[in-house]
Amino acid sequence: MSQSSRSRIRELIHKGNVRHVVVEKDGRRSVDLPVNVVVAAAILGVWVVGILLILAVVSGYTVRVEDHEADAPAAGASAEDTPPGAGAPTES
Repeated sequence: MSQSSRSRIRELIHKGNVRHVVVEKDGRRSVDLPVNVVVAAAILGVWVVGILLILAVVSGYTVRVEDHEADAPAAGASAEDTPPGAGAPTES
């Protein structure tokens, strides 16, 4: 496998981990899972996931995909790379 293929796979895995499938009703979250987990479950049990999705929508639940990229540190960054107070709100 070439280096560009590996980097593309890593990028897709990262995107799947920061995007979450959220199922909620009346503002209360019932399910909040990374897209990678949902895809793996769908591959292993496509009928079960399909039926659960249909039941959720019929029951009035909202199903959406959220991007948690803003909450996650940049790729390759660690807690040590972030300066102290970087995420704290500033006073004006």
